[in-house]
Amino acid sequence: MSGGRLWIFTPSFAEAWRSAGQRVPPAVRLLITPQEPSQQLALFRQQREAGAEAVTILDLGRIPERQPWAYISDAVNRSGSNPLRGLTDRMREPFIDVTTLYHRPADSAGLEVIALGDRYRDQIQVSPACGILHHLALVAHAEGFQVTGILVDEESLAGLDPAAFTGG
Repeated sequence: MSGGRLWIFTPSFAEAWRSAGQRVPPAVRLLITPQEPSQQLALFRQQREAGAEAVTILDLGRIPERQPWAYISDAVNRSGSNPLRGLTDRMREPFIDVTTLYHRPADSAGLEVIALGDRYRDQIQVSPACGILHHLALVAHAEGFQVTGILVDEESLAGLDPAAFTGG
């Protein structure tokens, strides 16, 4: 794989996607990530060494103004945890610059979201919020990936055309 893009569905997004009757588009190379951050780091490293350069992570949430989906431009981590804790000896760099964490097309607006981590299901009323997307983004970014985060409004999922964000 050369210059490839990985697509990651968070567990809650994958479950809702299937429940809505959606299928993974053929253009999407879907990667399922383990829950443990050290295993995520190893998996991202393996994918980077295989030639992957970018990752797009999709998660469920509520989006203001009833948009069906939106790019993420920044996240406030309220999860109470840091997925990189204890991994600095295995990371490419001991400190990563998160000011450039999320990439999006230049002509696209992005949302600042609240990252709730494992508490996501209990606090879905917070808007806009994402579940584990931000943690996955941090681990992928630490391994050198260009990260695109997409938050999909849970109520728009059934009628959503995946080509809108997958490019086919």
